[in-house]
Amino acid sequence: MVTFSHSDFLNYEAKQAKSKPSPSNAASRETGKGGLQQKIMDWCDAQWPKWVYDFPRTDLKSTLPLGRHDATIWGPFPRCYLIETKAKGGKLSEDQRIWITRMKAIKWEVRVIFSIEDFIEFTKTYQLG
Repeated sequence: MVTFSHSDFLNYEAKQAKSKPSPSNAASRETGKGGLQQKIMDWCDAQWPKWVYDFPRTDLKSTLPLGRHDATIWGPFPRCYLIETKAKGGKLSEDQRIWITRMKAIKWEVRVIFSIEDFIEFTKTYQLG
């Protein structure tokens, strides 16, 4: 078993904070790093223990499959959320619809989220297991 002291955790958090890229022009986007996605990350960071999330970088060309959901978020076991963030009135692309259909075929749900309130409500009502 790997041990991780509180001091190790604080050092890790400090190192992670230093390595985060500074926001670019995408920060002003409604769903991007300055908008809904940032609100979701902040909410996850405020949980104890912190929820773990994976939002792909937006400053580099993606190597992910076309249509892939915006985020995977791990809450307390067995919770795992697959999230597609959209601005109010935003629509899914054809690639996103295909991806969501493929995920549903293997019993995973990708939820389209339009606001932080949508996300919080979803986490309260949906869990695996």
